[in-house]
Amino acid sequence: MTKHQVPQFTQSQQQALAALGLPLWRQRIESAPAVPEEKEAEPVAQYFYKVGAWLIVTTMPMPVTLPQWLRDLFSLFSKNPETELTELSATSVVSWPHTKRLSFTGSDLVQPSPATKQTTWQTLLASKASS
Repeated sequence: MTKHQVPQFTQSQQQALAALGLPLWRQRIESAPAVPEEKEAEPVAQYFYKVGAWLIVTTMPMPVTLPQWLRDLFSLFSKNPETELTELSATSVVSWPHTKRLSFTGSDLVQPSPATKQTTWQTLLASKASS
């Protein structure tokens, strides 16, 4: 059995909504607590780019004009990173060494978070130590 709870609108708010022709919103209260359905996580799109010997994995396409911090980072991997930045297919990166992979979310492409900076530098240092 479904019950309707009276919304927490004042009389003047209810009159204003009625004048605009908008119905009052009423929250449904179920008699039994609803069990949240577990949803499968939707797959996140991934884009793969090669710069020098490094694989860059992002959740959105690389911007046409790279932010300065990415140009600086990529210059570590290649003499001319803007012309050597190459998009790859997912099947071609399956066996890419994990020590030569960097991952960024869409927002990190514009301005990296402190956690992303830390992870990036740790990956770079670990790669250099194993070289």
